Amino acid sequence: MGIRSFFLSMLGCTQHSIGLDRSWSAGDMAECIGEGSWISNGTFQQMPPGPVKGEIRVVIDVVLVPFNGEDFIVLCFTRFPGRRFDSRSFRKIVPHADRAECADAAFLSTLKPVRVLEPTSGAPC
Repeated sequence: MGIRSFFLSMLGCTQHSIGLDRSWSAGDMAECIGEGSWISNGTFQQMPPGPVKGEIRVVIDVVLVPFNGEDFIVLCFTRFPGRRFDSRSFRKIVPHADRAECADAAFLSTLKPVRVLEPTSGAPC
């Protein structure tokens, strides 16, 4: 079992269930689905803390990185300057809009706020 397969199995996914999602772009909202510590792909050493499971961040840059003969999509976030995170540890949040309707007080009371951490600068990683 290769290192990629090992980490995918830790996430409970197969290689085919995630695939290489090339649809990421700057401005996308990313929810962290990975648990545990972040490690470096190059040295496999533990890295400083990064996004935690359930945290939602806005992507500021997307980079395609070749590593060991495979391509990886890595995401950059303002909160972690100079660091890149494997996109397979994130779920893209796709906003959707229902047809416009008048909202009443009962409907509005069912909504709950979601905290989205916005970038403070547009500097790429």
